[in-house]
Amino acid sequence: YPQVTQAFRPVLVLVLKRTGLKACVTSASPNVRLTSCDNGSVLNRWPKIILCLWAALFLLRAGALVSGLDRLPLVPAVPDEADINDPALSLSQGRGWMAAGFTHSPSGVERYYTLFSPAFIVLQAAVFRCFGFSAFTMRASSVICSELACAAFLALLWELRRRRITDDLSTMICGVLLLLEPTTMVKARIGRMEPLVLLLSGLALYLASRAERSEKHERVFWISAAIATGLALAAHPAALALSCALGIWSLQSRHRLKWTGWIAVNTLPFLVSSAFYVTTYRGLTLAALRQIQGHSGGAQPPSLHLARLIAIVVHGEFHEGFGLGGGALLWVLAGLGLGAARVWSARRERPHQAPPTWWLALAALTGIVL
Repeated sequence: YPQVTQAFRPVLVLVLKRTGLKACVTSASPNVRLTSCDNGSVLNRWPKIILCLWAALFLLRAGALVSGLDRLPLVPAVPDEADINDPALSLSQGRGWMAAGFTHSPSGVERYYTLFSPAFIVLQAAVFRCFGFSAFTMRASSVICSELACAAFLALLWELRRRRITDDLSTMICGVLLLLEPTTMVKARIGRMEPLVLLLSGLALYLASRAERSEKHERVFWISAAIATGLALAAHPAALALSCALGIWSLQSRHRLKWTGWIAVNTLPFLVSSAFYVTTYRGLTLAALRQIQGHSGGAQPPSLHLARLIAIVVHGEFHEGFGLGGGALLWVLAGLGLGAARVWSARRERPHQAPPTWWLALAALTGIVL
C-alpha cells in the first residue's frame, strides 16, 4: 500500500523522532525503515531527564520544608532554638552577645554567650535585624541554607558526571537520595546551624572538584574552597571532617600547587575560622573559649561502643545494639567495604581513570569515618 504509507509518512516520521528513534526514508521507495537508536540521541536525553527529576524533587522538598514552618511549638525544636536564637535576638537588638532569657545560668550566658559557634548566630542576628523576629524568620534561614546545600551537592554530582567518574544512572539515583534524605529535612525545619554547615561543605567540595578541571584558575578555586571550609568551621566544629577530606583531596594536585601552595590551602581554613572568632568576640575570645570548655567539660567523649557491640552480638541482644547505633555502624562499615572494593576494581579495570576515583573515594571515606 504505497499510497497509504506515503500519505502518513510525515506523521510517522514525526512520531519516530519524538520517541528518539531514527527514521530513514529512502528515495527509491516510499517505505519507512526503522533503524536502531542513535547513541547520541539517547545519551542527550539523560541530562534532561536527570535535571527535570531533580527540579521536581527540589520543589517538592522546598514545599515540605516550608509547610507549617511557623508552627509553635515545633518538636523537636525545643530547647535548641532557644539556646541558639536567644543570643542572636539580643545581638540584633544591639545588646551584644548575651542570652537574657537564661537568668542565673551556671555558665553566665545571661552576661556573655559563647556556647555555640558564632557564624550561624551572626546570620540569624542579621535576619532578625532586617525582617524582624518571628517563628518563620527564625527558621527561614535554615530552610534556605538547606535548599542551597542540596543545590551545591547536586552541582558536585553533576561535576563528577561530567568528568565520567559517575555515570548517568548513578548520578540520578544519588541526587534523588540526596533530595529525599529525611535527617537533614528535620534539621532544616529548626533554627539550627547544621544546614549552614552543609551548604558551606557542599560549596567547598564543588570548588575543589572544579579546581582539578581548571588549570588557569586552579589556585583561585582551591583558595575559595579553603575559605568555605573555614566558614564551615566557624559555624560548627564538626566541619573538621571536611577540612581533613579537603586535605586528602588536594594531595593529588600537590605537583601543581607545590608543597607551599598545598600547605597554604590546608592552613587557610583554620586561619579563617580563628579570624572569625577573634573578629566576633574581640577581647573576650579567651573567655569565650573557657566558657565553651567549661560547658562541655562534663560531656562524655565520642565512642563507637565497639566492645559493648561485640558483647551484644555474642549474646544475641540485637535490639539493644540498634539502640546504641549499631545499625548505623553496620551501614558505615558496609559502605567502607563496598567503597574499597569499588576503588580496587577501578584501579584494575581503568588504570588511567583510577587516580581521581581513588582520591575521591578516600576523601569521602575519611569524612564518613570521622
